[in-house]
Amino acid sequence: MKKFIVTLLGLLFIASGSMAKKKYPMSIMRASYDYDYNFTFSDGENKRKHADMILLIAPEMSRFYSIKTEFLDSLRDTPNGRKIYHQMISDAMAKGHGDIDAIDMPCKDVHTQVTKWFDKGEISVIDFVNMNNYVYTEPIGELQWTIGDSLRTVLGYECQQAFADYHGRRWTAWFAPEIPVTDGPWKLYGLPGLIMEASCEEDEHKFTITGVEKFSQPVTPKPGNPVLEKTDRISFLKEKRASISGSDQELNALLLMGVDGKGSDSYRGATKPSESQQTIIHDFLETDYR
Repeated sequence: MKKFIVTLLGLLFIASGSMAKKKYPMSIMRASYDYDYNFTFSDGENKRKHADMILLIAPEMSRFYSIKTEFLDSLRDTPNGRKIYHQMISDAMAKGHGDIDAIDMPCKDVHTQVTKWFDKGEISVIDFVNMNNYVYTEPIGELQWTIGDSLRTVLGYECQQAFADYHGRRWTAWFAPEIPVTDGPWKLYGLPGLIMEASCEEDEHKFTITGVEKFSQPVTPKPGNPVLEKTDRISFLKEKRASISGSDQELNALLLMGVDGKGSDSYRGATKPSESQQTIIHDFLETDYR
C-alpha cells in the first residue's frame, strides 16, 4: 500500500507539472492521513470506507485533499493524461463485460477539498454533487477547543488531547506541540500543534496521521480549472443529502456517456445500479444542516 501511494504521488507530481510553473504559495510541510468513515446503505448494509489524504501546509494557507481524487483530476487535465484515463476506463469495462457490479472503475473517493486561508481568515471548500463542482467559504474562528489533560503517543510524538463541538459533531483530537503548526486534517485547526489524530462519535469519521515531513512544493488549486458553482455550506449539504452517492453517480455517468463523453461507447446500455445501491443514508462530517 505504501509503495502504491508513493507511486501515485510521483505520477501526480508529473501530471500537475504545468500548474507548478505558475506562482503559488510554497509548502513547508506535508502530512499524510488515513481517513476512515462509515457508509450505511439503505438496505442496512454497513461498510467502513477508507481514503488516503494529504495536507500541504504553507505559512499563509493549507490544502487538504484525496490522493486518488487529485490524481484522476490531474490526469484529466492534460491531453496525454486523458488518453491514459480513457484507457483505464476501457480496460475496466472490458474486464466487467457490462456488469456494473464487476467493473472496477477508476472513480474518485473523497471529493471534498479544503483550503484554509489563514491570511484571509476563511476556509474555502470545493465539493461535488449531482455532476457539478461547488465552492463555498466560511470564516475561520468557528472551531473552539477545550484542551484536556490526557497524553498519548502518535507516530512517535507526544500528543495532548483536546475536544470541540463543531457543526453538529463532538470531536476528540490529539495534537503534537512539538510540531508548531496550528493546522490539521479536513477543517480542523487552531490547536498549538499539528493535529495528529481526530475522531467523532464512535469513530464514525476518523483521521489518523501516517507521516509528516518538511516538504517544499507549490500548493496548487484543484487541477483542471473546473467550473465552480458558488453556494453556501448548508445548501450544499442539503443537496448532497438528497442526492445519490458521488461515487455511484460518477460510475453511472461514465457508463451512460461512454469514455469519450459523447455517448458513443457500447456500454451505454449497461444496467444502472439499483436504488439500494445508489442511496446512502450515513451522515456526513457535519450534521447541523438537518
